[in-house]
Amino acid sequence: MGKVLADGIEFDVQDYLEDAMSAQPALIEARNQQGHALCLCTTPPRKLVIREVNEVFFLAVWPHDGHHHDPGCEFYRQGDEPQENGLDGPPIPSPACKDHTQGTPESAAVSLNADGTWTVAVDISTHTGFRDEAVTSQKLSAIAATGTSKETRTLLHSALSLPQFLDWLWNNTSLNRWGKSWRRDWWRVIQSIRTEAQVVVIDGRAMNELLYIPPPFVRERQAAIQDGWNRFVAPLMTTAHSRAGPQRGLVLMEVKAIDRTQYGFKVLGRNLARPIFVDEHLHASIARHNTLALAMLPRSRELSCSVVGLFAIEATDRGNLRAVAAALMVTNSRYIPVSTLYELKLSNALCAADRTFTRGVGKHQGADFVLRDTKPSTALLIYSLHTPDYVRKRETIADACAQAGCTIWKWYPENGQEIPALPAVA
Repeated sequence: MGKVLADGIEFDVQDYLEDAMSAQPALIEARNQQGHALCLCTTPPRKLVIREVNEVFFLAVWPHDGHHHDPGCEFYRQGDEPQENGLDGPPIPSPACKDHTQGTPESAAVSLNADGTWTVAVDISTHTGFRDEAVTSQKLSAIAATGTSKETRTLLHSALSLPQFLDWLWNNTSLNRWGKSWRRDWWRVIQSIRTEAQVVVIDGRAMNELLYIPPPFVRERQAAIQDGWNRFVAPLMTTAHSRAGPQRGLVLMEVKAIDRTQYGFKVLGRNLARPIFVDEHLHASIARHNTLALAMLPRSRELSCSVVGLFAIEATDRGNLRAVAAALMVTNSRYIPVSTLYELKLSNALCAADRTFTRGVGKHQGADFVLRDTKPSTALLIYSLHTPDYVRKRETIADACAQAGCTIWKWYPENGQEIPALPAVA
């Protein structure tokens, strides 16, 4: 279990993540005296930022230092990891949203500033614009028709789509990884995202001001939970009739169901008191790009998975909340993104076996998962189909991972093969 040192006091990382309040005196004193805490996962120890969020102090990764932590540490960041061929590269979105994500977003959309803060542009213009200057699909089509490909590329990459942003957020908070002795529930997901959101600015607005994440219901905190929701929704309601257009916010939640209504659909979220309404146009887009997520919703408990949704919402004239853009992501029981039923089964088995692993990103892009507790790392590849073209592509990925220094593990579930034995922990 990882350890942190703050103000001369040593405590377990998992215990801190379970209850940050117990570490508050040490974190406050360390921030005032040393300006940082220390992670003891490596020798020498690595500095940790002590960040204040709503008058509570949290630990965060020191800027540009995440790759120096042990791969089994909560503060390790694989996006910072140097390539073995000497080439460094930015985080590549994981395959969880592969229907939407094509490669790495250009620097115009996401930029890491010298002080460790992020500036992110999010474009949700698939329905209506998040920003007044948002690029519409009609404008993009018109530009493409004129043959000005350079301008088209600039506009397309000037902002992340909502699915790309959800993917980037999961990568950046290390929620696409698992390590030995880790614990993670929805409350832990909230803390990870809230801590990171403190240094993220979206289109000029602080992310924590834009974002609402419904917390688990605790009767003793009922009044505080309601107060947090009221603060989030108040500006949306007061600007619903504004000439400048309604103000919008982001809601990140576990989706319980998407039900048909008289006028469209409504999305029900866990611990979200009110539904979010979706019209036929947006629902058709969700169904087209999130087939697996919609199929999993009725069976999420049975299959030990969750469907996480990110919705850009605004208030209507009647005081309801409607989504103008949406992204759904299937995760396993520990909120690690998956894109197939086989990935779900394998990732749940890896968590149950307490293995240290990541999604296949960076130099291992294309691998389903990468075991980090073997020497060398092991790229895990699932062969879901038999077709020659599919097998050829998977073999190309296996060759690339082998050249990057990995051993290769393969699973052929379509042949009726059960999950093969995993390599032993080094």
